[in-house]
Amino acid sequence: MSQGPPSIVAERQQPGGPVILRRRPADVLLPAGVLAAVFVAWWMVVELFHIPRYIIPPPGAVLATMIDRRADLLANAAATAVIAGLGLLLSLAVGVPTGLVIAQWRLARRLLMPPIVAIQSLPKVALAPLFVAWLGFGAMPKLMMTVLVTFFPLTLATIVGVESITLSTVHLAHSMGCRSDRFLRYVMLPAAAPYIAAAFRTSATLAVVGALVAEFVGSANGLGNLLLLASGNRDSTLAFAAILTVAILGIMFYATSAILARVATVRLGTKFMRSVT
Repeated sequence: MSQGPPSIVAERQQPGGPVILRRRPADVLLPAGVLAAVFVAWWMVVELFHIPRYIIPPPGAVLATMIDRRADLLANAAATAVIAGLGLLLSLAVGVPTGLVIAQWRLARRLLMPPIVAIQSLPKVALAPLFVAWLGFGAMPKLMMTVLVTFFPLTLATIVGVESITLSTVHLAHSMGCRSDRFLRYVMLPAAAPYIAAAFRTSATLAVVGALVAEFVGSANGLGNLLLLASGNRDSTLAFAAILTVAILGIMFYATSAILARVATVRLGTKFMRSVT
């Protein structure tokens, strides 16, 4: 057994087998305590300063609304999650190969990086109405917005990961007959995996933001649409309930992406170790 970071214990069940990372109870109790402290502080601010309910509702009223309107919240959260998940996976499927191409060929870098950076610099809120005008009120404009938000971090992380490979590693791999597709599978992807994993976790939360932005502009469902309706009706309690649901959805996306990224990184590392032993 080897000791990693303070809250993580890494175990290898058998020689050559996968590494299993186990978290300690403090990893669950500490975040739960912080959330409880936030709710207590929220309640104290509302009570001590006598803030009207239409400005900041008390946490008890918000939780009661979440229970009463759970069907609407769950249905809209599911709609947002589907768009965010599909957009994130599409960005991963396109962004990683694009990053590999840009990192390997200088011509591709000169051709692709300027438009990619230019698109990333554009204000996404300004593009959302254009997507609705071009693609209608269906899922496509929301999907395009999500991809637009999450594509750049994954592409850039792949480029940085491939560029982190030292020249001596390249020479060593070539001397062992590791070229073309084998070099890609056993050297490039394992080297870029930690960078892609970090960008994937970041993009997971950005995917929820991208879906919400598109839902603000034109959508018949989703948490963004529900939040917009609640704000228009001056229903602060429902608006806060939708905001908390968005926060929960973002945490779920981040936790899921962290697990998937860790599993993928460990598997790529194991494949690399088996290829050199």
